[in-house]
Amino acid sequence: MKLLTTIAILLVSAPIMAEEYQSITSSNYLHQDNSEQYSIHSIYFFDKKSTLGALDQFEYINKTSNIFGSYNYNDFNSLNFKNLSLGGEVFFDKVLIGGTYSNHDIDSELTYFTGSSKNSGTLRLGYLLSDNFIVRATASRVEGRDTYYNFNASYNHQINENDYIGVTLNTNKDFDTKTISSKYFTKLDGDKYFTASLEYTDTDFSDFWTIDTQYYFNKQTSVSVNYNKDDFYGLGVNYFINKNIAVNLGYVSNANSDIPDHKTYSLGFTFQL
Repeated sequence: MKLLTTIAILLVSAPIMAEEYQSITSSNYLHQDNSEQYSIHSIYFFDKKSTLGALDQFEYINKTSNIFGSYNYNDFNSLNFKNLSLGGEVFFDKVLIGGTYSNHDIDSELTYFTGSSKNSGTLRLGYLLSDNFIVRATASRVEGRDTYYNFNASYNHQINENDYIGVTLNTNKDFDTKTISSKYFTKLDGDKYFTASLEYTDTDFSDFWTIDTQYYFNKQTSVSVNYNKDDFYGLGVNYFINKNIAVNLGYVSNANSDIPDHKTYSLGFTFQL
């Protein structure tokens, strides 16, 4: 009996066998009634990142230097929107320096839109007050417009070896747009996991909130449900074919009869190496 009890305790307290990755690339296709969108995003970390058990879950506050790039193409009626972004973040001990360059381009059958292209840039500075607390300041500027300043702070409360609650506060320099977001991650019995995320934004004109939950049957398979203030809801499924390749399906619609029906279907792939 003592032997069985000891084995049970060891199984419950056994550490999670984490996978390690150094690059993550995702591609997605979205279809709506009057538009289609294609996107690809890739990020490379200068050191390996460990999962929290579930293959797509990592630490709340990233502390690893990286470079990234993305491309988005949106075909909306007679307008074609293209966006290319390149950037990176480098940690010098506790100091974070990052930046992003983006090019936004519009092509259209309408002559006054044709050839419309703008560049934008972002400079980001941050400081790790501890492994669980970081503050950041960001300056962003779109060609031909004023510079926009943004400030945020993220804190991670580690409940135990696996579970955490993360909170991020965000505001612009005039404090007229404020956002608070939070994420809860927990390991359930066996190889099951659960996450819940909440985000609330308040401006001088309105407010908005959204909630997202994700349940993992195991470290490879999960389903998600999300809902927001405007009565839009989403359903999703994510499945890792193996530890490196995942496929996901998504559906978004609205439950508000006061606005036109809106449906979005999505298909995506993720490659983690």
